[in-house]
Amino acid sequence: MSKKNKNILIYSILFLIIIVSGITIWAKKRQPNFNKLSNQEVLTYLANKKVPKTQIDSLTNRVNKIPRGTTFQYMRTLPAKQQAVFRQNTRLIAETRFDSMIKHFFSLPLDQRNQFLDKQIAQMQQRIKFFQARIQTETGNQIHGRGNWARNRTPAEQLQRRANMLAATTPAERAERTAYFQALQQRMKQLGITPRFGISRGPL
Repeated sequence: MSKKNKNILIYSILFLIIIVSGITIWAKKRQPNFNKLSNQEVLTYLANKKVPKTQIDSLTNRVNKIPRGTTFQYMRTLPAKQQAVFRQNTRLIAETRFDSMIKHFFSLPLDQRNQFLDKQIAQMQQRIKFFQARIQTETGNQIHGRGNWARNRTPAEQLQRRANMLAATTPAERAERTAYFQALQQRMKQLGITPRFGISRGPL
């Protein structure tokens, strides 16, 4: 084989390698169209690999459309390793959803914030009733024997965890989150509801 033909062959191989590598990288970075996936397909996606940060916003919008009960039931069918991946991904989604909710709350006029908080409190109360009903059904009122449900946080526990996340945020974010929790707590007291969470300020 002549030197010229050898060079052509080498360049052709290098070109193919570059093309294949580019396609591989593109395939890895390509974001699925989550709106075209079924609930089951979305949940399976969350259970099988760590979700890139670039996909969190799209996934958050899609997961919001999946009933919470469906998500919890699916998680309980997973083996331990997949449950860990699933929890990590859903935690990122929950934090994104929570941050968006707080930004929306503070964007509202002052005279509309109580109405917003009332909806939040009503939803929280509904989730508490949902958890209590499931616990009673599965354990015969033996709450200390909750089994798998012990790993699924109640709404009050979720709020407490979110409050404790203050220490992992910037001073401006901590101030905003603390202000939200204070407003939520105050509104619950006005409605005659005892708050089931504390407010961990963190170092402001």
